[in-house]
Amino acid sequence: PGALSGGPPRQEQGCEDVIELAAAAFSGPERWDVLGLGQAMVDFSGMVDDEFLERLGIEKGTRKVVNHEERGRVLRAMDGCTYKAAAGGSLSNSLVALARLGSSQASSYPELRIAMAGSVGSDPLGSFYRQKLHRANVQFLSKPVKDGTTGTVIVLTTPDAQRTMLAYQGTSSTLAYDSDLAEIVSKSNLLIVEGYLFEFSHTIEAIKQACEDAKKNGALIAVSASDVSCIKRCHSDFW
Repeated sequence: PGALSGGPPRQEQGCEDVIELAAAAFSGPERWDVLGLGQAMVDFSGMVDDEFLERLGIEKGTRKVVNHEERGRVLRAMDGCTYKAAAGGSLSNSLVALARLGSSQASSYPELRIAMAGSVGSDPLGSFYRQKLHRANVQFLSKPVKDGTTGTVIVLTTPDAQRTMLAYQGTSSTLAYDSDLAEIVSKSNLLIVEGYLFEFSHTIEAIKQACEDAKKNGALIAVSASDVSCIKRCHSDFW
C-alpha cells in the first residue's frame, strides 16, 4: 500500500541525513542562480469517478482549502484508489523544470544552482518533499518546523480529465524571514516569489523584506501569477 491507503510515504533517510542536507545547503555555493520562495506541499493524485465526488459533497473542477479533519475524511474514502505521491506546489514544479533545463546534460553552460525556501513539517512527508527536490537538483534550504504538519494537495481526476483539488495548508502557509533566509537572498541572482504566498497576511511582510534585500543586492525579482482568482484577490500586494 502507498501514501493514501497506508499513511504517508516512508522516510527514506533518517533525521541525521535531513540535518546534513540542510547544513550542506546553507554552506552551499557562493551564489544561487535562482532562489524560490513558495509553498512546499506534497501532492496526492488519484483517479476517481463522478459518483465519488458526489458522495463526498465535493464540487467537481474546483480548488478548495480543507482542514485536517476534511483531509482525513477524503483520504479514508480513497482507500483502494489508484494514486501517486509527489513533491508538488506550483513554484517547486517551475524550479524543477529550471534545474532540468539548466543541467549540464541539457546545456553546454555551467549547471544552474537552484534553491527553494518555504516550510515543511518535521514529519515523514516533510522528509519526502526534501528528498524529492534534492534528487531533482533543487536544494530545499529551510529547516523543518518542529512538530509541524507538511501541507498537502489531494488532486482528484475524473475520467473526463477534470481535476478537483483539495489543499491542506499545514506548514506551507508560513514563511519566516530570519537571518538564515536573509543571507541566502543576498547570495541569489534571481528571486522568484510564488503568488499563492500573497494570500496569507502573515507572509506579506516576509515577502517585502526578501524583495527589498534582493533589490539591494542587485537581484532580479519575479512573481508567479498562480491563477486568475489569486491575481484578483492580491492585485494590490503584487504591485
